[in-house]
Amino acid sequence: ILSSDMMIGKTEPNDPFAFTDRFKTGIELVDDEHRTLFEIIKETNDLICAEHLHDKYDRIVELLAKLKDYTEFHFHDEEMLMERIGYPELDAQKRAHAAFVERLVDIDLNTLDEIDNDQQSYLLDLINFLVGWLTNHILGSDKKIGEYVKSNNIAL
Repeated sequence: ILSSDMMIGKTEPNDPFAFTDRFKTGIELVDDEHRTLFEIIKETNDLICAEHLHDKYDRIVELLAKLKDYTEFHFHDEEMLMERIGYPELDAQKRAHAAFVERLVDIDLNTLDEIDNDQQSYLLDLINFLVGWLTNHILGSDKKIGEYVKSNNIAL
């Protein structure tokens, strides 16, 4: 379902956590929420790099919950916007969103015991997945929403 969205490991060469102009859809609400998602992922990366923290388990759990909650919030907002403007690819977007949230729920519920044993490796894998998926989803799917709005002269 997410094949076009899951080019894991394909990140920005200089700063994979920078919300640059190339990610902007032209829709302020969507862009602001995407920026926040990048910030949460950066926060997770900073945790990985914090060498003075030996047991990161509790913080990992907090960040996973924060990411899951904010992602669901964002996807809801984005889907409501697409519905309001009659966006023709809404169903495909909903499927991609649902699959991503399912992945987050699986991480949260099914791997917590494993996280405590190898936090560093787990976080690196998670970061690669999150940045890769978000980058490719925005560039491959979400930017089309902005193009649709612009080409149809839709006022938001």
